[in-house]
Amino acid sequence: MIKSVRSSLRKKPTRWISRCCPSISFWGSLYLESGQYQEAVNALELFVIYEKENSLALAMLGQAYYEQKDYQAAVDNFDKAFELNRTGLKRYYLYSGYSNLELGNTDQAVGQLETALDEDKTSFEINLALARGYFLQEKFGSAFQKVEVLKSVADTDEETALMLYWRALVQEKRDEPKDALKAWKELVAMDEKSMTTEMREEALQHLKTIITPTNTPKSATGTPTPKIKVTPSRTPTP
Repeated sequence: MIKSVRSSLRKKPTRWISRCCPSISFWGSLYLESGQYQEAVNALELFVIYEKENSLALAMLGQAYYEQKDYQAAVDNFDKAFELNRTGLKRYYLYSGYSNLELGNTDQAVGQLETALDEDKTSFEINLALARGYFLQEKFGSAFQKVEVLKSVADTDEETALMLYWRALVQEKRDEPKDALKAWKELVAMDEKSMTTEMREEALQHLKTIITPTNTPKSATGTPTPKIKVTPSRTPTP
């Protein structure tokens, strides 16, 4: 039924489409909610041709593009939406923040994610994204604070695995090798199904590289723990 409605829209004259814009917006929203993201893009792109200043439609279009991993198109539409309505679309700042992270616009992403966090302080997804953003900004203390929040709000094995992964990375950067080692070990001990193959392989590599501190006689010359260059893999977007 949904596809037939879209087909009928394409056959109608421009004047008819303009009068029926609210219906097009409704179908765009329905497509988005049902996970039919390309259908949502098709309907909403048509809608915003005639309703260029409808901030909600632009934000929904941005989310549809985000779900399709077209992050630049997502950001372009989010920027238009936020310019029109800076305070009424906070739920979409999460998706815009995600998109900017993927594009490497870290500072912009962090600002938007912080705005999104105002709406839900205990959101695992937002705190995880901020931990990643702060890590990329080299604000490792702030990243660790978000990891601590993740520890308290993780509900599933998958969320626990992500928390441990980022805790280990952050603690290495904070010169806390014991805690980093503990996190890597706990991650590897979990069921492999709770994490990506890349996460597990990275954890195993770090375990091979990290040298645990040992007690040595005072007369011996201590060997410093080697620094590890950490390049975090792209973890699944929550």
